[in-house]
Amino acid sequence: MSSAEVGQKRQAEEGNEADNKAAKHTAPAPCKFALHSGAFGNKGLKPALEDVELQIPDLGEHSGQACLSRAAGVRAAFYAVFDGHAGKNAADFCAEHMANIIAAKIEKPLDNENVRAAIREGFKETDKQFLKLAAEKEWKDGCTAVTATIINDVCFMSWVGDSKAILVRRETDAPDSKLKILELTKDHTCMMAKERERITKAGGFIQDNRVNGIMEVTRSIGDPALKGKGVISVPEMQRVTLCERDEFLLLACDGLWAVFDPKDACQKAFDMLKEGTEPQAVALNLVREGIRTRQAHDNVSAMIIRVRPL
Repeated sequence: MSSAEVGQKRQAEEGNEADNKAAKHTAPAPCKFALHSGAFGNKGLKPALEDVELQIPDLGEHSGQACLSRAAGVRAAFYAVFDGHAGKNAADFCAEHMANIIAAKIEKPLDNENVRAAIREGFKETDKQFLKLAAEKEWKDGCTAVTATIINDVCFMSWVGDSKAILVRRETDAPDSKLKILELTKDHTCMMAKERERITKAGGFIQDNRVNGIMEVTRSIGDPALKGKGVISVPEMQRVTLCERDEFLLLACDGLWAVFDPKDACQKAFDMLKEGTEPQAVALNLVREGIRTRQAHDNVSAMIIRVRPL
């Protein structure tokens, strides 16, 4: 790990660890911070939108898992961006099932290791169920996933593939403080040595920086043709405890990052939020600029999760 990556990890742990879609949600909480979110996706120059955004401000109510309910003194929320490729079946399946699958595996929401294990196994179970259905339906597609499972004020960021999550945090308590742009994810691509090694050991090969010359990402949900070639659904995870200096989380698919530098996107989002723009409108403006001004060729989807003191 480079010194820059080490620094970012330390920073993230501060505070103790057509086809357009738009939505807006608010999650009040039995904790220090409220969450206000909004998302937007557009197909761009692609023939169809294969991304799906998911916002669940009350995971306990949504899933029926009693230990995650507000009655149990817990605020549990789940947010995700699923970036489909070669179709939308995997992304749709994840949006419908992944949150509940993960929630059902959480038995001790205040036990960090229990939550991490639930998320890890939840990703794997979602993939297993989708692959079974894909075999019956003869589906060939897959999707990347970046998810934020937030238990009270602890955020478990989890991902497979190349969608990104960024936490924007002020350097000091001053309202006009400079911003820290904390990248919580790392792309799972053939450019990473450990990913290449796993692919080749499993009998796959790398051609033109793609698995078997087909797919750029090395972890995903679905993609049945490549699951025996080293492509896995096991997520990486980063745990962050939200603090008073946190402004928002930005989750987005690779279509946004192809035309936006993370610092640029986050500064634009911060400026809009500071002016009173709602998270959904911020996401919409980022996506529209990416497509109309910056000429993004891919689907572009973004989600803003605003962190505000209660």
